[in-house]
Amino acid sequence: MREVLDLDKSLYQNWRDVNRDHWDDSDIPAIDYFGNQMTFAEADAEMDRYARAFKNLQTDQDSSVTFCVPTVPSTMNGLYGLNKAGIQANFVGDTMLADDGPTYLDRPNAETVVVLDAFYPRVAEQIARTSVKNLVIVSFADNVVDVPPQLPDQLKRVLDPEDHSAMKAIKSRAMPGIELFSISDLLGGGASQSDCLEAVYQPDRTSVLLYTGGSTGTPKGIEKTDRELVAMGEVYDDPALGLNLQPGERNGIFIPGNHPTGLVNSAIAQWFFGTTQVPQPFYNRLTFPDDVYGLNLNIAVAAPSHFAMFPQANLPDGALRNLRLAICGGEPVSPELFENINRAMVDRFGAQNPLTVCYGMSELGPLTHMTLGHRTYRPVPGVKSRLIDSEGKEVIGAGSGKLEVSAPKTQMKGYFKQPELVQESQTADGYWKTGDYAKRDTDGYEEVLGRANDSFADANGEIHYLFSIEQFIDKDPAVLEVEAQALTVSGGQQLPAAYLALKDGDNEFRADVIKRLHDKCLELPPEERPVGYYLLHKFGTNPVSHKREYQSLPSIRSGYYNYDEAGQLYEVSFPEYGDPIKQPIDAGDIIVH
Repeated sequence: MREVLDLDKSLYQNWRDVNRDHWDDSDIPAIDYFGNQMTFAEADAEMDRYARAFKNLQTDQDSSVTFCVPTVPSTMNGLYGLNKAGIQANFVGDTMLADDGPTYLDRPNAETVVVLDAFYPRVAEQIARTSVKNLVIVSFADNVVDVPPQLPDQLKRVLDPEDHSAMKAIKSRAMPGIELFSISDLLGGGASQSDCLEAVYQPDRTSVLLYTGGSTGTPKGIEKTDRELVAMGEVYDDPALGLNLQPGERNGIFIPGNHPTGLVNSAIAQWFFGTTQVPQPFYNRLTFPDDVYGLNLNIAVAAPSHFAMFPQANLPDGALRNLRLAICGGEPVSPELFENINRAMVDRFGAQNPLTVCYGMSELGPLTHMTLGHRTYRPVPGVKSRLIDSEGKEVIGAGSGKLEVSAPKTQMKGYFKQPELVQESQTADGYWKTGDYAKRDTDGYEEVLGRANDSFADANGEIHYLFSIEQFIDKDPAVLEVEAQALTVSGGQQLPAAYLALKDGDNEFRADVIKRLHDKCLELPPEERPVGYYLLHKFGTNPVSHKREYQSLPSIRSGYYNYDEAGQLYEVSFPEYGDPIKQPIDAGDIIVH
């Protein structure tokens, strides 16, 4: 029987105590980074070196250390080292830091910044504008002893521990007043001089500062205490969920460590129970099926748009027989997408279980709902949810409305230096307004359909939800991925448009697909019929959230296709002023962008 998590101990203390039974077991490594393994004892020793080194650098007791690094061993060991030393850790994405250094560094009093060498050119100018005293450079090659021969040449180069060209270039542009370190510098010279030997635990201290993904507005700082983070691990271990995490199971991390979902759901909650962390610093959803197969994963955590690549994957039959848990969240999963993924993942490739779909707010866990082998959710242990209708009344039984959630054990300490936002986001009786629209069936399962503001108003002021259009179009067998967005046209009117990525074999018949969708969408209310279809080879990835990019789509003003009532195919553009411009075209003229 394994150790029980203790809410009155620190993050680091719980990690150490629960994993003590396999401390030196090389068959149960703590980290496997491109084939380079580290036991729990070795990871603990490196955490101690980080704790000593960071404490040695710190001149202000209330200062913090900021990580601008994807999920690599330095992120994980550095987090636990800071936690052991009692120093606040901040995690910020490179696109955020490149936009505003003072907000993400000076506000949390960051004396030290840890930056990936590849990120340095885009964030250097902003760091120079701040009061940062120490700059620590991390490379993909850190913790790499042997570069696996099967890696592509480009990846071999970025992982080559003998290639110091990036560090040399950074040193040649050293910033006045900022001391520069490599990881080996930091963990070697002077690290042992600190007196940090025993783990520090301060119950009410903010141990980690994270930021929301920014997909629905400006990223907000989320303060988490040890108690809240450990409580999230306790949720994962609850028998009611049935996750049954086991020591040595290989856990692939395909979500950035600077994001609450990546940090909490992977590097904290699952690592408590002896899973081998397999960090993937490159979040390429197009290669995701090959990565899961090639890394021989038992657990894979990623966005739904990553798992949406499985129906197109070219893997051997039975390739995923070792995959026990496939966990996704962060985006709605339609019935069609859920079935398509599982037909490929389970039926063709032999995964042990269907896709596990999760939901949550970064502020509350971030996991609040989960279900195994089912597309719709139930609240996880310790969480309550309710639906609120358009009149502000709670929906009893089956129905739909805006989702509100209560998770007192795992919710954040607060928004960083923005206490007024808590009052805006929380109800008088302690529920959080998620901003999402959901429906509940007669069995109590809840389906999150999308953001409540993922909608548009027609000429009469009636609200229409774009996710309902997406779910309708997603039923077509040729559609791989779809987004519906509202185009604002002349006079301020909003019209729905559909953005499609088609399955490879159906791209040759793109005109037929558009005709079929046009005819099928006549079943929708007139206001919800797309005014045009825009074809993409693939959707981009949001640089902050690493989910499917959709926010920029309405800025596209031309290149849409549709059919008229007479069956004529035309291209349509939507100028900022004036009426839409339609141009008849032949089927062979359709362009995929």
